Amino acid sequence: MSGSDLTAALTPVVEALERLRVRYYVTGSVASSAHGVARARAQAIDQTAGAARVIVASAEDTVLAKLEWFRRGGETSERQWWDIVGVLRVNPNADAGYLHRWAAELGVADLLERALTQVAE
Repeated sequence: MSGSDLTAALTPVVEALERLRVRYYVTGSVASSAHGVARARAQAIDQTAGAARVIVASAEDTVLAKLEWFRRGGETSERQWWDIVGVLRVNPNADAGYLHRWAAELGVADLLERALTQVAE
């Protein structure tokens, strides 16, 4: 799926949510792609003129959500782990304080440390 295909698929959903005034943001592999770690051939969301304005989770929130999913999935998904490490690698200025605070709150501080150690190697 190309970036324009993704935008075309998301546009009617985004428009409906905005019409209904539903607060939303995109997470998961789509957010990872938007932060520079493409998976499944998806590209970052098209932000050209005329394209839907799609709100994507921050790099930090994407990492935290994926850490939770990785833990809940028994810590076995290589895809989730690759996304976590990849987002951290391409976002070296991610807010470390925010990540540590929320990782502790969510019970995934050990996984965050493991990912940060891998990124530093």
